[in-house]
Amino acid sequence: MDIVSAGFLILVVFLGGVIALVADNLGRRLGKKRHTLFGLRPRHTAAMMTAGAGILIPFITVSIITYASDDIRKWLFEGRQAIRESAELQRQVNDLKNVKSALDKDILDKTRQVQDLDRRLKAVSAQLELFKAKAAGYLARAQAASRRAAALRSQLAGLRVEIEKQKKQLALATGDIQQKLAEIKKMQRLSDTLDKEISLRDQHNAELNKENQRLEKELAGLNAEIEQLKQDRDSVQSQLFAAQGDLVSTSERLNKEIADKAAQLEELSYRLRLAEAKLEQNVDASRFKPMIFSFGEEINRLPILPNQSIMESRSALASLLRTARIAAEVRGAAADQKHQSADMWPLVTDKGTLSVEAQQKQIIDSIANRSEHFVLIAYSSFNTFKGEWVRLTVKGYRNPLVYTAGQTIAEGPIDGTKTGEDIVKQISDFIQTKVTAQAQSDKMIPVAGRENAFGTVPTEDLLALVKQIRETNRRVKLRVLAASDTRAADELKLKFVVR
Repeated sequence: MDIVSAGFLILVVFLGGVIALVADNLGRRLGKKRHTLFGLRPRHTAAMMTAGAGILIPFITVSIITYASDDIRKWLFEGRQAIRESAELQRQVNDLKNVKSALDKDILDKTRQVQDLDRRLKAVSAQLELFKAKAAGYLARAQAASRRAAALRSQLAGLRVEIEKQKKQLALATGDIQQKLAEIKKMQRLSDTLDKEISLRDQHNAELNKENQRLEKELAGLNAEIEQLKQDRDSVQSQLFAAQGDLVSTSERLNKEIADKAAQLEELSYRLRLAEAKLEQNVDASRFKPMIFSFGEEINRLPILPNQSIMESRSALASLLRTARIAAEVRGAAADQKHQSADMWPLVTDKGTLSVEAQQKQIIDSIANRSEHFVLIAYSSFNTFKGEWVRLTVKGYRNPLVYTAGQTIAEGPIDGTKTGEDIVKQISDFIQTKVTAQAQSDKMIPVAGRENAFGTVPTEDLLALVKQIRETNRRVKLRVLAASDTRAADELKLKFVVR
């Protein structure tokens, strides 16, 4: 606790005792003197003056303390606001500390990058110094060649002077003409050799000048590259601050993608091992055992009433799977060490592998608390042979009311003058074409893998209908009605009317 607050609390407690003592003494004195005020009784006057003293004494005390202490004034007038401001300032200090930590980390990263750029700059500078040294060597060689060429020219000039002297001596000494001519020819050959050497030196000097110009251009390019590196360093320092958030988010996204890909790879590896283990078994089964379910064939279906709870939805799914196992075992399916005779299995989708638990949760969530009728249908995911377990795929569909009892589904002509077999064929063709097409158009859900996808007509009803049509012995119009209220997933029961 702050010392000022503690002192103020102690002072208030002390003043409470002082006020009580002073008020008690004041009350007794006023009671004894029996003063009256504003026509009040002495007892009431004493009580009122005692209360006034009790109010006045702490008020004066607090006023004096407030006037004497700036801390007390601030505490009295800005107490709660000062506490809130202190909490807000503390929060801002914590935020600034966090920002400082992040900035210190960024500064460390940028410092490392700047150090890397400095190392590159030093390497380029060392390369530049090497080029400068080479250029100086080429320049020194060029200067030496120039000096040597000048010496050769001077020697040539001396030889020419000597030739002139020899010519003069030749004119004076005709006896030595042949010898002098030979010396002159020798001197001329020497002169030609010197001229060729001078030409070669001049050519070499030109090449050295070209090399010097190229080195100067490279030096200028290196200086420009150094300036560009400095600009790149400054640009990188400014861009790294902006790219930091993107790098963090990209790193998190890549880590998540890597984890997802690793999980997918593990799942695919498991599926590959499972497929390799089952391949030989499936080949033997397909060659020597009868097929009990074809790919996509319906095994069973279960209508779901509206407003099912989560528990009821889970029980409905369990009932569907249990019935599917019974139907599979009747046809010859068998369980293995890990699976029952008919069981769901992991489903591979474009977004990854969906586990059995995830599929069941999706199904339960899709039918729970729905305000409409629904139906669950179990299909065979593969061709299944006797002795294998059936891999199930469960799908859900809306199950609205499609036909009401007595509603006309289709109608068409039947020739009653034909034989009984022809009439049966006409009725079968009529049901297979018009009635089936109309049921599909009205969104009835067919039984996959069955020839009569929407149901069959009982034999006794069919024979009675044939007899009725033959008795007319004429062309009649056959109207097919719904025998009862029929939903999309129900078996379509028919009623026939002959006109």
